[in-house]
Amino acid sequence: MQVNTPESALEQLILVKKAAQDFGSYIRVRHPDWKIPEFHNELIDILDKFEKNELTNPRTGKVVNNLIITEPPRHGKSTYSTVEFPSYYIGRDPARYIMTASYNAELATDFGREVRNIVADPIFKRVFPETTLAKDSQSAATWRTNSDGAYFGLGLGGSTSGRPANMLIIDDPYKNRPDAESPTVRKKVWEYYLSALRSRLQPTHDGQPAKTIVIHTRWHPDDLIGRIQQLDEYKEGDWLHVNFPAIIDEKLPTERALWPERFSLESLKKIQRVNPREFQALYQQKPTLEGGNIIQSDWWQFYPPEMLPESFSTLIIAADTAFKKNQGNDFTSIIPMALSHEGDIFILDLVKGRWSYPEAKMRLIQQNNLYRGRGLRGLYIEDKASGQSLIQDLKITSGISVIPYKNQDDKVARAHSVSPLIQGGRVFLPQNAPWLPAFLLQVEQFPDGSFDDDWDAAMIGLDVLSKNNLSLEGGISTRPSLLEEYNQNHDLIMGRSSLNQELNKTNRGKTPVKWKGWGV
Repeated sequence: MQVNTPESALEQLILVKKAAQDFGSYIRVRHPDWKIPEFHNELIDILDKFEKNELTNPRTGKVVNNLIITEPPRHGKSTYSTVEFPSYYIGRDPARYIMTASYNAELATDFGREVRNIVADPIFKRVFPETTLAKDSQSAATWRTNSDGAYFGLGLGGSTSGRPANMLIIDDPYKNRPDAESPTVRKKVWEYYLSALRSRLQPTHDGQPAKTIVIHTRWHPDDLIGRIQQLDEYKEGDWLHVNFPAIIDEKLPTERALWPERFSLESLKKIQRVNPREFQALYQQKPTLEGGNIIQSDWWQFYPPEMLPESFSTLIIAADTAFKKNQGNDFTSIIPMALSHEGDIFILDLVKGRWSYPEAKMRLIQQNNLYRGRGLRGLYIEDKASGQSLIQDLKITSGISVIPYKNQDDKVARAHSVSPLIQGGRVFLPQNAPWLPAFLLQVEQFPDGSFDDDWDAAMIGLDVLSKNNLSLEGGISTRPSLLEEYNQNHDLIMGRSSLNQELNKTNRGKTPVKWKGWGV
C-alpha cells in the first residue's frame, strides 16, 4: 500500500507542473506504468519541439511546421501523434483549433472520441485546469472547449466549411492497398488535401504558425506523402519526414529490430519472407510497384567532398529539357557527370527548374561555362521534340559543343541497360547534396512516379560515360575553372560580350583582347 507523504505530494505537484510544459512529462503523468522504448522517446521529443516551434529541418536549418511520420503497424504512431499529442496541444492553449482527417468518418470519430475522453479525464484536469469541455458541444466527432477552441474529426470528403484549423492531422487517408493503388482514390485524396483541408489552416489567435502532421502507411509511391515530397516546399525544407523502419540498417552488419521487446528481428524476417513487397511498404515505408522499382536506393555509392578525385578521364553535362513553367509540368534537369580513371562515375551536381525556353538556354550556357574550364567534353541533350530546337539554337549562337543524344530504346529498357553500373557500385552521388533525397525517391519510383526528369538526364549521362574509353594519365581537373574563380569575386557574367568587356578593362593601352570562346 502506497503511503502519501508531504515529500511524495510535493514530487507529484512538481511532476504535474512539468507535464504542462513538456510533452514527455505529460505522457509519463498520464501513463506512469508505460515502458517507453527509445524510438517512442525520440518521437515524443520531436512532437514536443514541434508544438514549441523549435523543430528544425537538419538539412536546411529551417524551423518546420509540417511533419510527416511513418512507422510500422502496431508501433504506436497514432497513439502519440493523433491521440495524445492533440490533447496536449489543446491543453497548452484551449483556444486552439484541431482538425483530424481519415479515410472515413468512423475512424475520424474514434480519434475524436479518444481525445475528448482524455480532456475530460481527472488527470488531464490536474495538468491543464484551464482547459474544459463546453457542455453544449461534446459529440465524439466535433467538440469545443469553454475557451472557444474546437476539435473537428472528418472522413475523406467531409465538409470543412466554417471549420478552421490551427493544426491539421491526416492519419490513414487510405483504407487499404486497393484504395492506395487506385489512381481515382489517390487523386481524390490529393485534391481533398489541397482544396478542402489545407485551405482551412490558419495561425492561432496569438499568431503561432499553423501546423500539419501527415501519418499513413506507404502503400504506393504516388500516395499523399509521395506527392507532398514532390512539392517545392518539401524540397526547400518546409517539411520534415520522420521515418521509423521496423528493421534498422537493413542488410547491414548492424541490422536490428526497431522495437525488439515486441517485434523481434526473427519475427520480422518471417513476415518479410511471406510477402517482401508488402513488408517493404508496411514495415519499412518503402513502397514498391508491381513490375517497377528497377533501381534500388541501396545500390548507389555516396561520396563526401574530400573523396572527389582531383582529376577525371571524361567530364560531360547531360540534360533532359522541357519548356513550360506551370506547376505540374515537367522540369528541365541538368546533370554534370564525370568518369574517373578507375571507371567510376561521379554525379557532380543537379540543377533543375520549370523554365521557359530562354531561361533553360541561359542555364545550360551557365553550366557549360562553369565546367568548360575544367575540360568539359560536351553537352548532351536528348534529341526529342523539346530538345531539338534548343540543340540547333545552341550550336548556332553559343559555340558550345552540343551533342544530340539519340536512343531507340524506351525509358524502361534504358534503365535496365544502365542498372548494372549502379548495382555494381560504380556510380557515386554527393552525400550532402540538398537535391539527393528527391533524386533517390524519383529513381526508386521509376517508371511509375509522378516525374522522371532527373533520372532521364542521369540515364543519358550514364549511357554516354559507360561507352567512353578511360584516360589513364593526365585528365580533367576538378579544381575551380578560371571563370568560376572570376565569379567568386564578381557577379556572374553571362555571354561573351560582357566577359570580353571585362577582359579589355584590364588591358587598356594594350592591344584589345578579342574573346574567342572556350574552345572544345
